[in-house]
Amino acid sequence: MDAHYDPAHDEFRPRVPLSVSTDGERLRYSGLQNCGSPRCPRCAPVRGIQLSERVGLVLDAARSKGLYVQFVTLTARHTIRTRLADMRVALGDVYRRCWDGKGMARLKREGLLGGVRVWETTDGPKTGWHLHAHVLVISETAENCEEAAQHLKSRWVDLLAKRGWKSSLQVQDSRPVTEGFQQLGAYGAEDLKGWGIAAEMAGEWLKTGKRPDRLSVPELLALAHVGDEWGARRYAEAVEALAGQRMFVLGPKLKRLLGLDQVQDLTEETKTPDLVPDDWREMGRVEGEVWGAIGAEKRPAAARLIYRKGLKEGEPWPVVVRRLGRLRGDRRDRLPGGVNDPMMILRRLLQRSVRL
Repeated sequence: MDAHYDPAHDEFRPRVPLSVSTDGERLRYSGLQNCGSPRCPRCAPVRGIQLSERVGLVLDAARSKGLYVQFVTLTARHTIRTRLADMRVALGDVYRRCWDGKGMARLKREGLLGGVRVWETTDGPKTGWHLHAHVLVISETAENCEEAAQHLKSRWVDLLAKRGWKSSLQVQDSRPVTEGFQQLGAYGAEDLKGWGIAAEMAGEWLKTGKRPDRLSVPELLALAHVGDEWGARRYAEAVEALAGQRMFVLGPKLKRLLGLDQVQDLTEETKTPDLVPDDWREMGRVEGEVWGAIGAEKRPAAARLIYRKGLKEGEPWPVVVRRLGRLRGDRRDRLPGGVNDPMMILRRLLQRSVRL
């Protein structure tokens, strides 16, 4: 947050930027440092938008250059005893190795350009963690693209077996991206409900698992919010196990071939912008201590106060801030020495009477 130096207390005091809706009914704060995690309820929707935009740029670039794309889903067998942290390490290593070897080298010589990978995680009380990868395989020809998708699936299953993880070729899926690169062939038509492929790959926060057997990570958080202990434990495990997982990485070679050198990778360190609707206006900043002391039940009144005094009447912001200070609900000003301490009030009255 923004902060200013307070010489009276010899410290930097944080200031919270406040925005008010133009109807004067809603108040929000902005400019806070975000964690950037795709498992955070505040940051996840923004991450979904950023990821969808990047995938969309890849698809548009591939279409404009006459390239072909296959949508591949890679999964592994798991049980209720499978730890998500172990699965992340194993599957991540296997996926990286899938792009090595003589078979992939030959396919690259014959037109394979590379792939874009996105991880997705679901969980269930009976099935356990289900971490899987969605991959866009990009190639110069349709035949090479389909062969590369099949080779990727076969190599995935073989490398999993070498690490002691079971899977089968039958449960891996690959389909061509069709219809102007906006939809998938027959993939998940019932679940997609008109979503484009970019939204499908980026929609982990919005999509539900295959109920009732599987739940998305946001659904685990929702269970935790209403007091479900199992959901809370599983959500905490997901946050810990998936911390630092890269959301979108476009290698330098593929960037160059697609003409997307300006596109940045997406990690938890990538800047998370605030999403402020058009009908909001930032009015000014108040000290974090004052803002925190204005209880949630009094913030609608704070919004109306800012709207009336700051927007309609044009009252100077420092005066508005002093008015906001009167909405504080922590009663600290009534402590001994506070401005509303009875003894302090009596002292001011005595001083005033002496002057009179």
